[in-house]
Amino acid sequence: MNNALTVLLNIVQEASIAASPRKRVDCIVQRVREAMQVEVCSFYLREEQSLVLVATEGLYKDALGEIKVNFGEGVVGFIAQSGKVLNLESSMEHPSYQYFPQTGEERFEGFLGAPVVHSGELVGVLVVEQVKRRVFTKEEESFFVTAAAHLGVLKPGDLATDKDGL
Repeated sequence: MNNALTVLLNIVQEASIAASPRKRVDCIVQRVREAMQVEVCSFYLREEQSLVLVATEGLYKDALGEIKVNFGEGVVGFIAQSGKVLNLESSMEHPSYQYFPQTGEERFEGFLGAPVVHSGELVGVLVVEQVKRRVFTKEEESFFVTAAAHLGVLKPGDLATDKDGL
């Protein structure tokens, strides 16, 4: 990743002037995917004790709002429950892996996911995936976690009531 700090600065500036929470989320998801040169970037927003897929670049758009995972369910739910970053060479080999056919994610192996937290509360989980097996570098992980933090200002109702929402 070339000049990660400059790329991160550009993403944060672009997201900060977005006209709505929906546009902010979509901006971060799209730009993180481009910057990390992966096939997928997705954001799951917390709704009580579950997470809902609310934004994606790379998975099937029909899955938006339809995929809900409970804490501890699948690798995304594992991240929510543990509160830890998960960097996997192959997500399919993780004991918590769960397949959701509506997403089209069965072809992706390399996986990096981070909890999005604000004031000690889980807001959601940001994920990147790619077809090729790989472990992301510490620099990529740092970039990703920092970008994810900029989604922390969201609240569950922000995207549901957004006129540009799902």
